[in-house]
Amino acid sequence: LKSSEPLLWRLHMQPAARALGMAAAVAPLTLHCHNILAHAWVDLVGDGGQKFFDGVEPHLLEPRGRWAKAFGVALACTPSVICFQEVGLAEARALWASEVAREYLVLGLIENAQTSGREPNGVCTLLRRGAMEPKYEHHALQLRGTTAASVVRCRRLGDTSAGRQDLRSD
Repeated sequence: LKSSEPLLWRLHMQPAARALGMAAAVAPLTLHCHNILAHAWVDLVGDGGQKFFDGVEPHLLEPRGRWAKAFGVALACTPSVICFQEVGLAEARALWASEVAREYLVLGLIENAQTSGREPNGVCTLLRRGAMEPKYEHHALQLRGTTAASVVRCRRLGDTSAGRQDLRSD
């Protein structure tokens, strides 16, 4: 086993792939979803979250610490695709300034059409640089007309699966 393979692949997916007769050399498409709790929601009433998150130690509500942990976990998992939920403008700025943006192509913030948060917020999808084909389709959706969703049609580098339609070049 290669040390660079994600632990989940080595322990769970690779044996399952072999049992199904799939080639073990084909790397999986892995996805990491993480609700990073936008500060716009934590500090909704301007008290740093103390009223809503009663009993939670204040340092755990501090945004920079939460972001560092969320981004660190995502990087450690080395997924093909990352989807962050509850991304506000502050989180988007922190994301762009982080190591995550050097390792992943950030497709952009898809804002919720309606929010009661203190700033625009929504979802952000990222594709691992060097692992995914540079051509992809990215669609922004609003679920029930209010909640942002991101749909990405992409392909792993080197995936030559038969029967797959080519992605558009735009």
